[in-house]
Amino acid sequence: MSDNITIKNIKPKIQYIGDGETTTYTFPFSIFKNNNITIYFGDTIQNNGYSVTIDEENGGGYITFDTAPAQDVLITIVRKMTIERTSDFQVGGAIRAEELNYELDYQTACSQQLADDLSRSMILPPYIVGDDIDFTMPLPSPGKTIVWSEDGKKLENSIIEVNKITSELAEYKNTASTKAQIAVESAAQAEAMQQQCAEILEEIQPENLLKKNLSNNTFLSNAILQAPNGVASLSENTISIQEGLKLLIPNGRNADGTFNSIEYTLSSTISSKVSTENINNEEAPIIGYFWIKTDGTIGTILNFFVMDKAPISNKTTEELYYNTKENKYYHYETESQSWVEMPNIMVIGKYTSANGAITSIDPKTPIELKSFNEIGDLYAHRACENQNGEDTDLNNYKEPGIYIFSNSGTIYNAPSMTNGVLMVFGNRNLTKQIFFRWGVIGVNDNDTCTRTYWASNNTWSVWSFILD
Repeated sequence: MSDNITIKNIKPKIQYIGDGETTTYTFPFSIFKNNNITIYFGDTIQNNGYSVTIDEENGGGYITFDTAPAQDVLITIVRKMTIERTSDFQVGGAIRAEELNYELDYQTACSQQLADDLSRSMILPPYIVGDDIDFTMPLPSPGKTIVWSEDGKKLENSIIEVNKITSELAEYKNTASTKAQIAVESAAQAEAMQQQCAEILEEIQPENLLKKNLSNNTFLSNAILQAPNGVASLSENTISIQEGLKLLIPNGRNADGTFNSIEYTLSSTISSKVSTENINNEEAPIIGYFWIKTDGTIGTILNFFVMDKAPISNKTTEELYYNTKENKYYHYETESQSWVEMPNIMVIGKYTSANGAITSIDPKTPIELKSFNEIGDLYAHRACENQNGEDTDLNNYKEPGIYIFSNSGTIYNAPSMTNGVLMVFGNRNLTKQIFFRWGVIGVNDNDTCTRTYWASNNTWSVWSFILD
């Protein structure tokens, strides 16, 4: 190029979006040598695969790529010069205009380069008060962020490792569930445990969050909000879903991890006859489930699970499960033998059938808004349920959960114990009960019994001691 160029007031950077066809891209700013150019594809520097041509007459130049940059790739062309002085004028010697102009052009270009770099840096506004602020960066510390000191005069590393905050909060929330599962020593201890669970849950989710309106889906999903005419009714083998039913249907999670939901209100009553393949023809009753979609259709399924990962399917039955972590429903397709996401759907109740007919339905009911965003929170809350003062039959406890029984109520079909903690696991086909006796410390406080229920023949096994 010529010894003298014009350094225009142009930012020494230009960007393009590749189209997969164009190979030549111009740049408007002047350079002194071909190696004064740096090129990025996205955030990756390109060290070869192109040539640089300088436009000595008009300034600037153009880049010619050996292969056209790919479709939609961001191409960044910047001037990157070595900041140096390229001439040395001797004392008393002649000063040639060409050399002086070249040096001034070079230094002006370097100044533009520095100005562009500074434009991408964090700087304080000129009107800041005080000149005693220390901008020295602290040494790197893994997982920590940089914060201003308490007096606002310097930068320092945070005390807490930011990337551990989420896991620590989750561990703190699980404290409620852990404490609720500890076998208590007496009815008084059970009552104290219930109060303690409530206090911990209140700390995790502040009181003011419980009062937000029911459309707030940050903390709630997979729930019936309103049922002004009742959720559902049964006529022979036909289930009807009532007009006005309002739901928050699971729809995955938002970018911040909170639940996303579809608010859906049924505009008119709809009915559907349960298909014969989903009705039990045996004498022993079995349980099925019915659901609704946002297109206004009703469907039924025999097997339904609520889990944090896909259950192991028997591969021969159409099944449905709600993933508590993803806040989504999945349907098992026997043809492809895989779980497939099933959007815009929600299970709203279950039915019991025997001898080819539906004998009863048990729809979900509207619930008071609680700021639980994980199924584990619901189980932790449920674990605090105390059955004191109630005559009850343990044969009726087939839903997974933890229940506390005291001496003040009569327990039927129980092992040879008068009080304790009952834990229930399983599903509609197979249920396991484990009963822990409160007992007397050091005498029979370790007594533990278990038994199994088979839905296929409506039979309970006898209680068996597994620890005493």
